Amino acid sequence: MLLCPCQSQQTYTNCCEPFHTNSQQAQTPEQLMRSRYSAYALTLSQYIFDTYHSDKQAGLSLSELEEWAKATTWLKLEVSKTSDTTVTFIATYAENRKLYKIGEHSRFEQEQINQQKVWRYVDGDILNHQALDRPKRNDPCPCGSMKKLKQCCGVKSKLI
Repeated sequence: MLLCPCQSQQTYTNCCEPFHTNSQQAQTPEQLMRSRYSAYALTLSQYIFDTYHSDKQAGLSLSELEEWAKATTWLKLEVSKTSDTTVTFIATYAENRKLYKIGEHSRFEQEQINQQKVWRYVDGDILNHQALDRPKRNDPCPCGSMKKLKQCCGVKSKLI
């Protein structure tokens, strides 16, 4: 049983996978944001591209999205606030053997696609983006699992 990367405490099959396979559409901005986070964690660059608002897609490169998703290990997502059209969150990730935390206030809009209104990511304001101290092997894992780094995300994130 694989838990969903968005840390909803649901299985991936019952959480973000239906969005990723297009068998279901996100009903709220939070669902879309969580599914996009999971898509980054699973390197589903086409989904990331497709869920951008159509006004933003022209300036994007699918290969750059994929390259960044492959270079980054997403460890933790904390949603702090949601509204009808926004989601504020903090995400922790590792890249190039370094640990980072980013906070964003994201904006979403519904867009008419194939005679159906669907949620799309428009843009976001970065609230903070900081490098964190690199944890040691026996420190708690930054994903929040309460396990030691060496027994959890340390290997996949290349932090140890």
